[in-house]
Amino acid sequence: MLEPPASTRVVALALVLSAGCKPETAPSLEAPAASESGPPPTFVELPAVEEPAGARLSLHQAAFDWSTLAYVYAHADSIPELAIVGAPADADRDRVAMLHDGDLYRLYMFRSGRDDAVYQFAYDPATLAYTYGFRSVPELAIVGAPADASARSFAMLHDGARYRLYMRSETAPTRLYQFAFNPTSGVYEFGYDSIPELELVGSPAGVDHERWAMLHDGEVYRYYAFARGRADLLHQFAFNAGTGAYEYGHDNSIPQIPVVGMPAASDTSDFVMLHDGADYRFYLLALASG
Repeated sequence: MLEPPASTRVVALALVLSAGCKPETAPSLEAPAASESGPPPTFVELPAVEEPAGARLSLHQAAFDWSTLAYVYAHADSIPELAIVGAPADADRDRVAMLHDGDLYRLYMFRSGRDDAVYQFAYDPATLAYTYGFRSVPELAIVGAPADASARSFAMLHDGARYRLYMRSETAPTRLYQFAFNPTSGVYEFGYDSIPELELVGSPAGVDHERWAMLHDGEVYRYYAFARGRADLLHQFAFNAGTGAYEYGHDNSIPQIPVVGMPAASDTSDFVMLHDGADYRFYLLALASG
């Protein structure tokens, strides 16, 4: 949790999940083995085209340091830089999201020029890289998005029951649209087993909702946004099951969290976050050297 630990604090995940997030066995986003029965995937699998030379990507990684209450570059066991390999030529590096599903670290990129399909990567511990299609369905469709859903940025998380995807409203910047992965159809569907629309309330002046990320830490759904004009300070919101909204500083969340030590070469136009069951992690995209 990103709040001061307290032995008296008890968070009932069942209460949060009762707001449209029903626990069940987590669906797999891995590509089915050839011997599996059932209908074929609904996506069109593209050849894994390597990105052009000189355009290879990497991530700079930070983790939350409880001693300083800040995200610190390469803190603890964080690998400072992680490669992203095998990306199709039309993968959009400006629209990236990540999650951890209890098994794998996953990374997603929109297809360039599209708002209805994402490419999926997963972390391969043998190569220490996020690899396109590794133990994953390479491409996933998104259906049913509202007319004003903005695909200029997006966030994803896994809450122990569902893989979830979020877009912001173009006309109401503090409104989130929620999608979830339907294992029957094999696509992300707007409003599937979800609260379709979620509001962000209590935003102080200076919150940059154009640069945002989300995660679930096993207890609480959390939303983060950079401070406007800065890349070293995050604002934190948490989901209040009682109101059905993400509230600034809710549930003793630390309202403002510093980010320190990120390399100067980092791309600060956006960021991604996840919780892996042990640590809160923060990432900035960068062009890999070499």
